[in-house]
Amino acid sequence: MQTIQQKFERFHRDNPEVLQILEKLAREWFAAGGPRKLGVKMLWETMRWHRSITAEAETFALNDVYTSRYARLLVIRNPEWAPHIELRELRAA
Repeated sequence: MQTIQQKFERFHRDNPEVLQILEKLAREWFAAGGPRKLGVKMLWETMRWHRSITAEAETFALNDVYTSRYARLLVIRNPEWAPHIELRELRAA
């Protein structure tokens, strides 16, 4: 049985556009002068909403358990965002 981390790594490898979209949305948020804290879950749901209204065929499912892993990737790739994205302890491997 695969761990959540292993499933995430596979999903991320197979869908690199997810991180790109999240980074784009975060940049838009900060450029608009959004509040100090940024919820990655908000970005996740925004991405989900955009995908649902465009009704893209053959699209991947967005599993909510991956948001914490993407939050970490956003901070690693954009350390200046670290004060604005809260990272909580991972409870599942």
